[in-house]
Amino acid sequence: MKVTGGVGGALCPGDVRPEAAVTAAVVLLCRGKAIADFSGPDCRFLKVKTSETIYVYYKLSGRRADIWAGSVGSHFGYFPNHLLAVNHRYTDKEIEVPAEV
Repeated sequence: MKVTGGVGGALCPGDVRPEAAVTAAVVLLCRGKAIADFSGPDCRFLKVKTSETIYVYYKLSGRRADIWAGSVGSHFGYFPNHLLAVNHRYTDKEIEVPAEV
């Protein structure tokens, strides 16, 4: 599994856990609106209501390319990427970092 993070975009607002950082400065990749309600299987996942704004910081790749990580308000967690209608990209530059499975 690898984690893709943004480079050179807007600095992230809110509460992002330092252990999740893949670069010296965590940056936003994009933001958008949730197109449906979502409640994940455990506390690592975001709880999202339709039309809430989600800020995306990381995209998983490999076997779990369908999962992204981001925040809603001060809550950080994973969510399925099909849940998001992207309405703003902060950066197109991404780096891939190996992650432990």
